Amino acid sequence: MKSMNDGPKTSLLGEEDVALSTFRRRNKILILVFLLFSVCITVVIAVIIIYLARNGSSMSGKPTLLNPALQAFCFVASDRPSCIKTFNPIIRGKSVSDPNQILTLSLQQAIKELENVIPVVQSNTVRIRDGNDQTVAAFKNCSTSLLDALSQTRDALGKMRANPFVEAQSDEQRAEMVSQITAVEESLGSCIEVLETVEATDVSEVRAKVFDAKAYVNSGGDFLLRFDEVLQMVWSYSVTDRGLILENLFSICMCGLQLIFVFFLFLALFRTR
Repeated sequence: MKSMNDGPKTSLLGEEDVALSTFRRRNKILILVFLLFSVCITVVIAVIIIYLARNGSSMSGKPTLLNPALQAFCFVASDRPSCIKTFNPIIRGKSVSDPNQILTLSLQQAIKELENVIPVVQSNTVRIRDGNDQTVAAFKNCSTSLLDALSQTRDALGKMRANPFVEAQSDEQRAEMVSQITAVEESLGSCIEVLETVEATDVSEVRAKVFDAKAYVNSGGDFLLRFDEVLQMVWSYSVTDRGLILENLFSICMCGLQLIFVFFLFLALFRTR
């Protein structure tokens, strides 16, 4: 009787073992499927993170190596490529994040160029081939124009140092600075016209320095007239950058969750063995 009862029990145990083995095998297959799916998702997220990191600057609409403040400052300039070419070497290596800083730098550079060229003109190192009275008088008037331009530029720089944020200045202060810079542009323009009529070996160097000073002043004047648009562009750049940072952080978090999920899947796989 005992042996007859043991038969069904053994059969039931065998069936249970087969069912348990089948259940474990099915679980392992499901785990492997989910594991493969998780790895694929993780790889996709990693690719997205790399893409955002490499192309974040181009997605925000500005060149990778160009300072955002300079990009906005030169956007309103009458000659944008020339503005970027002029100021990019000046701000390189400096902590410049505000277009107001570039305006101050533009006035400083204009003053530097004028201070270098005025002594050259005054010391008569430039040789004038045409020695008639009209040409000599025109050349002296050019020297006077440079002195006036230097004085006006120094006054404008003094206002910027007193209140370095154009947006915080009153309308009267901004209008006065625009008037001063316009006067400087006219003085330098008249001097350039005179120098173009003079034939001398060293005149080209003098003219180049005056051109540089005028370029600095022109860019500053363009910024004063459209400063609100420039500052809005800088703000939009910063918002875009913050958005990209948040997107990258979200992608990293998702990738981390996927890796945690993969870890627990591995753990479950080993526990079912």
